[in-house]
Amino acid sequence: MIDLFPDEQLVSSSDENSVVLTTHRIIYEYKELGKAFQQSILLEHVSSCENYYYSKFWYLITGLITLVAALGWSDIIPASFFVLLLAASVFQFLVYVYTKKNVIAVGSASIKIIITVTGMERNDILAFINQIEHTVNQRNQSLKRL
Repeated sequence: MIDLFPDEQLVSSSDENSVVLTTHRIIYEYKELGKAFQQSILLEHVSSCENYYYSKFWYLITGLITLVAALGWSDIIPASFFVLLLAASVFQFLVYVYTKKNVIAVGSASIKIIITVTGMERNDILAFINQIEHTVNQRNQSLKRL
């Protein structure tokens, strides 16, 4: 549970409250078996927002090479070895799909919050980044008036 500052208001949060955007800060809480952490950046310190994805492309390449080898050698290798090569290529493809990550990174001078986004449409991701940037701008404008 987040403890809000006296003049702080909730702007948005994820379904599980792992990402919380307020009028003063962005908070990310991550829990996994054997690992847990919470990161927070005051909005006046946010210097960048980005969205990118990365993958282990070589898994896909080795899977395709294995598939081509299995199909190319299907006439001269035993059936059991052919099935093994086919299973290896499917496994490589599944590993590639599993390791592909889409993330939102919110950075400051000293910390970078990396939020793995799963199941979000690209438009929703961009809308969230825009919401962060608008809230940062509002926060900076309110601090200038003080």
